Amino acid sequence: MQSPNKNKIVLVSLALLPIIISLVIFIFISSRSPSSSPTEYLDPGSGETVSAPKNKTPEKFGAETQGPLFLGFSKLIDSGLTAEQLELTKTIMSRFSVTGSRYITELSVSVKTTDQDISDDGINLTFDLTANRTDKYLCTISYSGLSEVRVVIKDKDAKQVFDSSVE
Repeated sequence: MQSPNKNKIVLVSLALLPIIISLVIFIFISSRSPSSSPTEYLDPGSGETVSAPKNKTPEKFGAETQGPLFLGFSKLIDSGLTAEQLELTKTIMSRFSVTGSRYITELSVSVKTTDQDISDDGINLTFDLTANRTDKYLCTISYSGLSEVRVVIKDKDAKQVFDSSVE
């Protein structure tokens, strides 16, 4: 027959075993970073998380156009664009994404660079724009009415590469 001390040690060990196993599993799961997935990343300009996991519905599923993924564009409403102007801007940006030798799959607004200039001629909204996570542009959206916009995009050398009014 076992001594009472050995029985207590066995009972305490059996009681602590599930707690220790749970703790190890919790530490393992919490140490894995959610951004460690190669199909998910945080867009630095817009602050939005983009996800396209394997065998899952892609980020662009259900988009009305075949244009690029628009990151941070909804925040342009906070800078003065109406919903209608935003949709026109996205349509224009879709045309920009396939002009010349470009094939842009992702456009990101650097929301911290957004600047609004109001004059007698209308309103200009200027911000940094990143295409395909690498190409940097300066974008100006000009509008005066509620349903008209003009988009001008310049490259890093300040050379105009796109003007929606000249198409």
